[in-house]
Amino acid sequence: MPSFGIGLSGAARIRAAREAAQRQASPSPAPSEVSAAPEPSSSRHTPMGRGSEEPTGTGPNGRFRVQSRAAFLTWSKLAEEPTSGLVARYEAFCRNRPNHWATLAVVERHDPEEPNFDPDRPLHVHALTISHERKGGWNTQNARFWDFEGNHPNILQKDLRDGPGGNPARDAFHYLWKHVGEGGEEVEELMAGELTLEQLEEILTKGRGGKRSRQEAELEDGEEIVGSATKEEFYQAYKRLRPLDMTKSWNSIRAYAEYTYKADAGLLPAIPVELEVPEYRDHVEQADKWFAEEVRPKGPGMRHRILVIEGETGTGKTAYARSKGKHSRMCNVWNVAALSEDADIWILDDMVSTNGKYSLKALSQYEADFAGRYQRVKTMKPLLKDNKGERRQGPDTQQIIDDSSQWTEFASTVKTKLTQLRSSYKNILTRLAAEGADINRITNKLAPKQMIITDEHCARWAFIAKCLPMFDAECEAKKKDSNEFWPYVEEQLAAIKKEIASHPNATSPTIRKQLMTSMFVMILAEHRAQFPTQTGAGRLGERPAWQETLETEMELGAAV
Repeated sequence: MPSFGIGLSGAARIRAAREAAQRQASPSPAPSEVSAAPEPSSSRHTPMGRGSEEPTGTGPNGRFRVQSRAAFLTWSKLAEEPTSGLVARYEAFCRNRPNHWATLAVVERHDPEEPNFDPDRPLHVHALTISHERKGGWNTQNARFWDFEGNHPNILQKDLRDGPGGNPARDAFHYLWKHVGEGGEEVEELMAGELTLEQLEEILTKGRGGKRSRQEAELEDGEEIVGSATKEEFYQAYKRLRPLDMTKSWNSIRAYAEYTYKADAGLLPAIPVELEVPEYRDHVEQADKWFAEEVRPKGPGMRHRILVIEGETGTGKTAYARSKGKHSRMCNVWNVAALSEDADIWILDDMVSTNGKYSLKALSQYEADFAGRYQRVKTMKPLLKDNKGERRQGPDTQQIIDDSSQWTEFASTVKTKLTQLRSSYKNILTRLAAEGADINRITNKLAPKQMIITDEHCARWAFIAKCLPMFDAECEAKKKDSNEFWPYVEEQLAAIKKEIASHPNATSPTIRKQLMTSMFVMILAEHRAQFPTQTGAGRLGERPAWQETLETEMELGAAV
């Protein structure tokens, strides 16, 4: 009669009784003790020693426990029988375990020269099995959980994360294939299971197993996306790997695709043609000589001569020119976007002439496209409206300045817009000052979108914010009207400049700028001391082109 463990706790006695009952009811001759099975006696050592592996499935305090996403099992000293049936039975056994995901099993022979070799039991089976549940996985304290056909396996728990020497689960998978085919056997005779290397990699990286870090995901997905050969493949890769980004950053994605995969519309291939050779062919020979001397031999930067071919319509002038190599062609109009730097020749077809001389200046009056989507605009004329409200091509800026009526209309429009903008800024500044906003919040609220904010901008707005309570006091004293805030700011700035100019040390423009900067820096420091920074500094990075151009022209960086 089994002992129920006199002197043990209630839970321990119940557990001991259950285990004793299982030992009596089981026909398996497997080890009855709750301990690790011995190492397999195969001379082909199983992969060991990396990650969080626990040899022989031993848990804390020496108790048997398997708690892992993946397990590498070895049933040793199995009887001689058809190997394909043997490995299939063990693989099916693993497949029917709870939480199963995928399994691969292989059968091998023990080395006859190893110690304790049993010729009646010369085989052993390895199996790598990975659970489906990420959080649960294998979690058992039952030492008989993996026992099969009277055999207790050696158990190695495998980590799915990469370690210093590699990935333990991946190494175990490759170990299964180490000796397959050495004796001329077919793979189907030695292996069973559905776990493939592709499935394993999916579990390790993209599946419910170890997830990739955000940096790894961005690098791997980005490498596949930008490696697309065509625009269609680029969009398909983005849709498959980063579908949400296509809704949030569509304009940027499309701009990149258009720029990267844009076709050179101005580069056309040579078009072979069979032309009827005229009886008088001196001009054809002269043209052939021009192509031979001008197209290929001269390198970049070398001056070329122009070939002009005149003749009646339908005589093959264009066909002849287009058969001589890669080319760009413009017909009737001068369009810079239709030119390609990779072309061997540029063909200007059916162009007008002035007094027998070809004039590119005249050609540009027909149509000019000096700026593609990603090119810098060279020239631009404003579109105005006539008395009927219809759009018309406007004159140059200098013509507007010279025309007093147009200039008056333009100046009035700008003044109105500027007044509205200043009034809006003053209202926002007043509200933020009443809330005790710090300088970062003020500049973030007032600065245009995409503008890069620097300490120079913060210092200027700190000066304007300093003027606000002073102006309110002037208004209460009836010395200023409420709509005179910005002229008041200009008066204060002019007074400071006058005071600096009268300073005995301000002997040069450079020193005066330094004194002005010091004054603004002091005002900014006072504002930050009074209203400690609680808001981020705002947008960082390089200034956009419009900001750089504007600040350069206005010399805003010369001094604070």
